[in-house]
Amino acid sequence: ASVNALERIATIVSNDTAFAVIRGDGSVTTWGDEYSGGDSDAVQDQLIGVPGVHQISTSSCAFAAIRLDGTVVCWGSAAGGGDCHAVQGQLRQVQSIVASAYAFAALLSNGQVVT
Repeated sequence: ASVNALERIATIVSNDTAFAVIRGDGSVTTWGDEYSGGDSDAVQDQLIGVPGVHQISTSSCAFAAIRLDGTVVCWGSAAGGGDCHAVQGQLRQVQSIVASAYAFAALLSNGQVVT
């Protein structure tokens, strides 16, 4: 990541081998080990622009980001929670995400938990 890409950082998080920052405009920049989420090219279109990201959680080798509209974007190692396609339709109105070493759990606004 370039120095310019890291200006106006609001939040920085890391897992075992990769980093992610949320910039002031809600976009996300990543770097580090590509298999652990340092390469977010496959989901980059969901990590920039509207609606923006306000929280990122990390497992040991993946990231899960909550966007301002309450939806979630996951990337990194599928074995570490980086593939949330199987539950993507349930990840609406997400309030928070917590992580274990290899998985994520999302708390929805209605009190349900999606894993």
